[in-house]
Amino acid sequence: MVFSVRSFLKFGSFLFVLFLVSCRGKSSFSESLLFPNSDKSDSVEIQRLMSLSKKSLLTNYTVGIKQAIQAAEIAERTSNIPLTYDTYKLAAGGALGAGIFDIAETYLQKFLDLAEAQQDQKMLGRAYANLAMLHLYLNDIQKADSLFNKGLVLIKNHTEITHEKIPNEDQIVIYLNLGHIYKEQKKAALAEKMYLKGLEMAKSAKAYEGYEGQLIQSLGFLYFDLNQLPKVKYYLDYSMRLQRNLQNNSMLAVGLMGYGKYYERLQQPNEAIKAYEKGLLMASQVKSADLQVEISDHLYKIFKARKDWEKAFYYLNLNLEKKEFQKKDQTREELQRKSIQRNFKSEESKIQENQTKNFIFISIFLVLLVAIAGFYVWNTMKARKEINLLIQENQSQGNLREELELTNQQMTSQALQAMQKDETLQQIVQKIKDNQQNEGLNSQILKSISKDLEKINVTKNWDEFEKRFVGIHANFFQNLFAAHPNLSSNERRLCAFLRLDMSTKEISNLTGQTVRAIELSRIRLRKKLLLTKSDVGIFQYLGEF
Repeated sequence: MVFSVRSFLKFGSFLFVLFLVSCRGKSSFSESLLFPNSDKSDSVEIQRLMSLSKKSLLTNYTVGIKQAIQAAEIAERTSNIPLTYDTYKLAAGGALGAGIFDIAETYLQKFLDLAEAQQDQKMLGRAYANLAMLHLYLNDIQKADSLFNKGLVLIKNHTEITHEKIPNEDQIVIYLNLGHIYKEQKKAALAEKMYLKGLEMAKSAKAYEGYEGQLIQSLGFLYFDLNQLPKVKYYLDYSMRLQRNLQNNSMLAVGLMGYGKYYERLQQPNEAIKAYEKGLLMASQVKSADLQVEISDHLYKIFKARKDWEKAFYYLNLNLEKKEFQKKDQTREELQRKSIQRNFKSEESKIQENQTKNFIFISIFLVLLVAIAGFYVWNTMKARKEINLLIQENQSQGNLREELELTNQQMTSQALQAMQKDETLQQIVQKIKDNQQNEGLNSQILKSISKDLEKINVTKNWDEFEKRFVGIHANFFQNLFAAHPNLSSNERRLCAFLRLDMSTKEISNLTGQTVRAIELSRIRLRKKLLLTKSDVGIFQYLGEF
């Protein structure tokens, strides 16, 4: 049985629906199916996850990073390239904040790979700048320097080609980080140049006040290292005013520590103590153990130099306590980082396992489809072969019918020729009979010839005709006799003439009988063939034998 197209489509559809149902809830598959107009809904979901991630990162790095990664996974399926960049950056930034540098590197590398695939010089520049920040965290200053400068060159090339201005925020971040790099490399002049360039741009808009505060404070500490104390005081005052407006207590605590160092350098211990104590109080409010350790150490040394042992001992104990707390805090953070890493590895393992299962299932499904398609093709080819054979057979039968028709025509023609010969012979016989009045030897000879000719006329033509007819219609007389055994030889002969579709006149001429006699013979034959009450004609009936 040929496997029809409709059956194939129905069965294929059933398998596909079964496949979808079995994969329901498997995110690795369901999320890989993209349908038209899905980008819009995906973009909304990405924005929602990014918003949740930014909030979560303030309180719970694990949740925040996980949400950022989910947003990135969805973004990777869409055609929204800018949004994909944002998710990568968010995931990397959260991982950097949590100290999970391998995850940060993974998503910064994805950022770079996407930029390379898009051949976007501007985004390539940002990618290298972002990787430079990672190396700043890792304290790999030389690598960070190389990446920042590479990124800066790419961004500048992009702006020269497109005449597009580099966003101010990007430039500020680059200058700030380059300043940090040069400061660590003891390249004070270059560091100062970068900080001042960044500060000039940061002053251009209120939105950049946070960067402005960092740049001012960085300049203050740079000048402290250079022992340019007037500049230190100017930038520390500038920074404190700005941080108070921003209500940034962490930066205020850092600034107060800077004041303490400044007054120590001026050998004004009382002013230094005031600044340090205010800074220590604010550091405890923001729960910055690092600042508390550093400030308490400065206070311990000042009171020790004054031989104020009570306060020196107090700040020493405070310093040791905060160091212990700092150590515990670092241990807790390290454990938290390891826990986050384990959770992510576990999630990745589950995702990989689901992907493997789905891959196996998809492979089986595709094999089934290929098998069905192969079966369909095989059946189609088989059906076509059968059709071709039928066509050839029909053509062959058509050819046989044509040959048979041609032979029938030839036989009829021969029969007509025989009739003409018979007429000629009859004319000769008649002439001989007309001359039989003369007696004698010639009369006897003519009489003998006449009898011979009449005999030939009766038997010879029919014998030859019958021989040819049986050669073509081999089973005609056999089948006719089986169906109607009571037919006489003359009736069977008449059936043969009718089988050749010969007219009454043609049969009359061939047999020597009158037309009337032939018509009566046809009527009697029709009765014997049981066709008197049938609508079937005698020609049609005999054509079936």
